[in-house]
Amino acid sequence: MKTLPLLFLLPVLLSSCCCGNRKCSSSPSPQRFSIVSAATGDDLVFGPSRIYDKDIIKFYSLEGTDTIIHFYTPGSDTGTDSLLYVSIYHNRKETIYLRLTPADRDTLTLNYHLEERNCCSDYYILTGLAHNHAAIQSNGGVYSIKK
Repeated sequence: MKTLPLLFLLPVLLSSCCCGNRKCSSSPSPQRFSIVSAATGDDLVFGPSRIYDKDIIKFYSLEGTDTIIHFYTPGSDTGTDSLLYVSIYHNRKETIYLRLTPADRDTLTLNYHLEERNCCSDYYILTGLAHNHAAIQSNGGVYSIKK
């Protein structure tokens, strides 16, 4: 008989959950990259100074003997140069390779912070990035890789 009041209390407790009908995002936002000349700042993927083919560029990581491709789409933000939007799967891939040509491969080292959530799943936020072991600062959310 004592369990009967608990049965009435259970729906109240469940409905007071902080999540309610809120949808949780399960996929991270794409990271934005530009690839520019270290000497001139010219865009090396889009525009008249391009030397890299956007259709050949690959972002990938290794997991044992498996290769994980991090897909990207070329795009352009209003008021900025053209960018590569890369979907980095944030299961803590700390080393990602950037293949610009068959002979030109760079290393990106990523640092993360675990964002703990009460209602939704915890997720990782990119907090730092290095290109060939040199730190890159985000400028407005865009990481410029200088070649």
